[in-house]
Amino acid sequence: LIGLTLDDARVVLESRGFEVGEVVYREVPGYSDDRVVETDPPYGSKLSSGDAVNLVVNRIESGS
Repeated sequence: LIGLTLDDARVVLESRGFEVGEVVYREVPGYSDDRVVETDPPYGSKLSSGDAVNLVVNRIESGS
């Protein structure tokens, strides 16, 4: 999910029987805007169908 857009990550999660949990936006250098930079639980964790995955999404703040 890391590096996907929020919309793409939502499609992947839902197609695998999971839900999108809390979505938090923060600026993370090195990632494009609107890209998933972190998941909770982390990748590789054991999940059951219907479990929610929280996402941290990069939000580039404009300098103006």
